[in-house]
Amino acid sequence: VPDPFLERIVFRLHTQSPAAGTLEVLDPAGRLVRRLRVADPCPAEIIWDGLDDSGTATPAGAYFVRVQLGPQVAPNEGATRSVRFGPQEH
Repeated sequence: VPDPFLERIVFRLHTQSPAAGTLEVLDPAGRLVRRLRVADPCPAEIIWDGLDDSGTATPAGAYFVRVQLGPQVAPNEGATRSVRFGPQEH
């Protein structure tokens, strides 16, 4: 179940071994919205402010987040989760 947020979301990453990599925000069609760097060492906190890579505000809706850590990660592999950006629904 996606977790709604309004202004930003903080991702807390914990791994068994230190590894740098990327956290990618994808739209429902799988297009890249934002790529954020994950610094070594983990644990790390990565903040997404709801902007795309060009600095434009993204519309409210569901997004997917893919985390890729380590030098040997192939494209389209890694852990993927969903998040919801925009007003919370009651």
